[in-house]
Amino acid sequence: PTDPAPVYVAKVDGVPYESLDAAIAAAEDGAIIQLLSSCSAGPQGINKSITIQGPANTTDIVVDFSNCNGINITGCTLTFKDCTVQMTGIQSGYTIQVSNGGLTLDHALVSMKSPVYSNPDNNFPQGIYGINQSIINILNGSELTIEGYSSNAISWDNNTDDYGINIIDSKFVSNGNRSGFTGTHHIKIENSTVDVINSSGNGSNGSFFTIINSKVTFNNNGSHGLSAAILEIDHSIVTTSGNGANGIHTNNDLFIKNGSVVTVENNACSISSKWTIPGAIHVQDQSGTSSIDSTSTVTIRNNKGSGLLLKSGTFTIENGATVSITNNEAQKLEYGGGINNRGTLVLSPTVSLYNNHAAIAGDDIYNGESASVKFSPVGSNWVLDDCNHTITGWFYDGYQPQDGSDPVTTRWNGETSGNGACVPGRDAYYQEYTVSESEMVTGILALKAAHGYVDNTSTPIIPPTTDPTPEPTPDPTPDPDPDPSEPTEEIPDEDVPQGELPEETEDPGTQPENPEETVIDEEEPPMADAPETGDNLALWVTAASLSGLGLIALVVTGRKRKEQEK
Repeated sequence: PTDPAPVYVAKVDGVPYESLDAAIAAAEDGAIIQLLSSCSAGPQGINKSITIQGPANTTDIVVDFSNCNGINITGCTLTFKDCTVQMTGIQSGYTIQVSNGGLTLDHALVSMKSPVYSNPDNNFPQGIYGINQSIINILNGSELTIEGYSSNAISWDNNTDDYGINIIDSKFVSNGNRSGFTGTHHIKIENSTVDVINSSGNGSNGSFFTIINSKVTFNNNGSHGLSAAILEIDHSIVTTSGNGANGIHTNNDLFIKNGSVVTVENNACSISSKWTIPGAIHVQDQSGTSSIDSTSTVTIRNNKGSGLLLKSGTFTIENGATVSITNNEAQKLEYGGGINNRGTLVLSPTVSLYNNHAAIAGDDIYNGESASVKFSPVGSNWVLDDCNHTITGWFYDGYQPQDGSDPVTTRWNGETSGNGACVPGRDAYYQEYTVSESEMVTGILALKAAHGYVDNTSTPIIPPTTDPTPEPTPDPTPDPDPDPSEPTEEIPDEDVPQGELPEETEDPGTQPENPEETVIDEEEPPMADAPETGDNLALWVTAASLSGLGLIALVVTGRKRKEQEK
């Protein structure tokens, strides 16, 4: 009988091969391996730059690397072009490891799914693991999806900060991994869609992000959503919702510009550690230039931490910016439901800041002992959710300084002619604060957007409540995932008093063998160019005791009032 004709799956320099493994072995450095049909391949140790390419402008040919021991790229670049790559059940510590080299997807569809282990508690596989200045490029309509890894989708070896990830004209999805981006990468996202969702830990933790003309979502992650060293959002739509800790957390600068639309909502802000202070948007400016420009829209609402927490440095919201900070609650800090400021903060007259809450002081604004803030009179259409009365001004709320005596720590409570005090169970108190739009105010300030005495013997006329945030302009990129529900699991933590706080040098130590057990302490390593400082309970209490009787009185009286209201 005649032997069957050979079936060739790839060719190199015109020479056909019956297996992709054979073609890779025969290829020289710089070679293009032309795919002829769909095929499978075994584990690969790549030490020469090659391109595995299907027919131009299609992704019909499928290369299956499933159930092998992964791909190890060393000192070279592996490129997948015009093809589909499947990598499921890779039985090793990584699916792709890149050491001092690069991985490029050029119009390629790549799917990576974690293996199922008989003893998953002892296995922490990585999706893509970078060693020694690795570069990952996702280009020209490529799609990379990484799902279900008990460790990270894309991670590093913590050797240097010269790691790069470029997502250009493409799509990246991290779903159900421990984290989406772990380590200090320089990440550029341009004309692309990125979804980091359902992580057990942070969505990211400390990379330098530049986001240009893209749609980016960090939703329903167990800890922080989008955690960065420096974050620049340029003409993009960014959403962080339903995360267990802060929605956006930067250890350095934040820039939102050129018509960007940023929404930070329904985040639990539940972590408080020496690296993390709970706030929906946390900024630790180091350049003095962090800002939201006049063309951008930012909505911060329904978070369980301070809406905007400026840990240090300067943050400016430019005149004309559409910024709304509403219905946030400083559950852990108990100071500054809308804004908790420890640096220099400039708010434009176009900021809507009301209906936030804090247990001890400053429902809407809490300014620290050496912090400075500039802000404007209240808006004409703001309505107070405590009582549905029109907001008429800024009122002291939990801290009113007194010449030569202790501050008054009584909380605001408006009064009406027809119904008495607005908030039942405590005395009326409404001492108005006079705002100077040209003045930078320094020192402890606790304020609430509220009202004084209201004559409501007849039915008051209440202006309609409106959401000051316009709908974002429709974007040509795909619709984001539906808003996930807010996580129900709380991460226990200590209560933290407020005031001017001493800084503590971070020492995150080494990565634990089981990162699931110590998510909080591992999530925020210090950045090479942005050393993080700490917030430790013992130091906080010491700071409070050294800052004077006024601050002690504020904390003690506030907590006593809080206990009486329970």
